[in-house]
Amino acid sequence: MKRGVTGTTSLLDSVLIAFDNAEVRWALLRGRAGLRAPGRDVDLLIARDDIDSAEDVVFGMGGVALPKAMHPWHRFYILEDPETGERVALDVVSELIYSRRLQIPSGLETTCLDRRRKDGGLYVLDPTDMFWTVLLHCVLDKQSVNERRSAELEGAVQTVSRPSPGEAFFEGLCPPGWSADRALASVAVHDWDALAILGRQMSSRLQSAPQESSQDEPSTRGELAGTRLRRTAWVVAAPRRMVRTAARALYPVVWRRAGFGVTPHILDVVEAVSVDATVVSLRRRPGICEVVLLIADEHKHRLHVPMRRHHYWRAVGGWNRATHVGLERIRAVSPSELALSSPAWEDMRLSSSPMPGRTFCRRASAGTRLLVTAMTVSGGQVDRGTAGQLRAASSQAWAEAERLATKHGLLSQLELLSPNRRV
Repeated sequence: MKRGVTGTTSLLDSVLIAFDNAEVRWALLRGRAGLRAPGRDVDLLIARDDIDSAEDVVFGMGGVALPKAMHPWHRFYILEDPETGERVALDVVSELIYSRRLQIPSGLETTCLDRRRKDGGLYVLDPTDMFWTVLLHCVLDKQSVNERRSAELEGAVQTVSRPSPGEAFFEGLCPPGWSADRALASVAVHDWDALAILGRQMSSRLQSAPQESSQDEPSTRGELAGTRLRRTAWVVAAPRRMVRTAARALYPVVWRRAGFGVTPHILDVVEAVSVDATVVSLRRRPGICEVVLLIADEHKHRLHVPMRRHHYWRAVGGWNRATHVGLERIRAVSPSELALSSPAWEDMRLSSSPMPGRTFCRRASAGTRLLVTAMTVSGGQVDRGTAGQLRAASSQAWAEAERLATKHGLLSQLELLSPNRRV
């Protein structure tokens, strides 16, 4: 397993340092006190436009992405060091959305990352942002306040600055009789039961079609079913544990053999010949890894001979190479093919982020990817893949693409993607 840092640095520290080196914007959401405790997830907020760079770090260190079994806006990663047995579980979000059932977007993620603070080797939230995000997590996600979260809230309540974006969002969700003032007072007097009740009231109020809950008055049929389940639980528990244990051991093997998380060999070739390349797109699917590289015109020809030496062969639309997990497909484009001026090309290079552990490979920002996609669309025809890229783009990415396009007279090409787009 590759490690970003050598010596006595812990695995988690290595990951976070590698995030910094790759210019990933991240912050610890909660759990500072128990960060090093075995078996605890590390809850991180990562800027949406930096998720790809963060995955480059995780996959480069041998990490595995788990299925999105809980929330679609969460990403789960497991990293292990076979030499020390150290294990790190990352729970990453790029949006602060609350309530698994109601999925309430807060829009607080940009503010939180803008106001984050460096504390030792960690980026942590501003105490005010930490207080409101932890409180929202407790009342909406958990509808309870456990010992760890109560300690965090107690430690931050006296330092809360007012007003703040988190407070405004929280107050907008409050049912009659509740306010930010009352919530702060409840934390100050350790009235956790009141906050749990508040969570249930909030959820009930926010439901579009409230339904009567039968949890307090279970039907006879439900009671009988529960009794039968309890009687048979001991029969199925042991096999279920065995299946889970086997799945945990097997999943990383299957995941890696399918080609997910593979580092494309072309990056090693680029490094070996010292050619500056911007990774516009890196897409991994079962058995296929597709890479789009943007390379200066004067350097593009320098890759041809090394690529043939490394068993790449020319194909329609690019180069292919057989690997132990399938096929690697490479498409290399140059600024002249996209009608890019020298200043525009330099802007793209400067706005890209360094790839972990590499000198000559950088990853294009989301806005640059959008702009390059617009330039490659012919005749104004937007295919399904391009439309998907557009829908997935954040407002920040689109604003960056619009800035670059306007600066270099390419706005009409960008508008091919969506003439009616409004940021």
